[in-house]
Amino acid sequence: MRCLLFFSMLAFLVSCKKEESGTYIKVTPDSKYSVTAGNVVEYKIEGQSDEGFKSFRIKYGEESDYTKEIFDSTFTNVKYINFFFEYKFPEHPVEEVKAYLKFEAITSSGKIAWQFRHFVIESGLTLQETTGHQFYSSSSNSFNAFNLRTRKALYSMLTDSVDVHLVDASIDSIHGDTLSRTWLSPAGIKFARFNDFDYGNAKYTDLKNAVNASEQKDFISNVKEEDIILVSFDNLQTDSSFAVIKVTEVFDKEGTSLDRYIFNLKQWSPK
Repeated sequence: MRCLLFFSMLAFLVSCKKEESGTYIKVTPDSKYSVTAGNVVEYKIEGQSDEGFKSFRIKYGEESDYTKEIFDSTFTNVKYINFFFEYKFPEHPVEEVKAYLKFEAITSSGKIAWQFRHFVIESGLTLQETTGHQFYSSSSNSFNAFNLRTRKALYSMLTDSVDVHLVDASIDSIHGDTLSRTWLSPAGIKFARFNDFDYGNAKYTDLKNAVNASEQKDFISNVKEEDIILVSFDNLQTDSSFAVIKVTEVFDKEGTSLDRYIFNLKQWSPK
């Protein structure tokens, strides 16, 4: 997971005036709240130490025990700190993640004053779209299959079956010069036609929920233009396990050499 950090030190004030004894830090906002992945939240950080601060650090953590230090700054006996810190919350391929930021001020003698800020990150992932993909009839001499991970067309007979996500089912003795309009998956992905799916505005969670609510099959038949086809990588409920295809054109002309499917594809790809 990549944490994107935007830090701006808008003000850093040092003073010799003692306002109160001891060591403390204050972080605002101070309430627990939900944030959408990708949103930026600004924190104001204030602190005071009679003996002076030597460093300040911020850690990001999740309930899964994942932690990462996202900010670390050293000082020379600074008694007062006052600055702003902006944090862009990381993206996740799940509906929500419970997480926290821990703000730590370390004094010259090694004492630590800290504050936690807890929050829930709600998924805001959009799906990456690529367009103009195509693969041909299995009765042609062209690429008759497709890999959704690599987004490349291929020859099914020359490729390991685990990499053949889509393949046209045309057989000369059965379909003759007609395109079968049926897709199979030697790799074992599942299909579901869902033409009411909001392809244009779909986010990752929309796709995942639609797939889980649909009746999935080992094949898809009667493929036609404007079809929206949901696909899932069987029993693999992680990051890019789901994709959605929008069929834009189906060519079924005289002969088989140019018969093919053209489609756009959306799926989430980790950066």
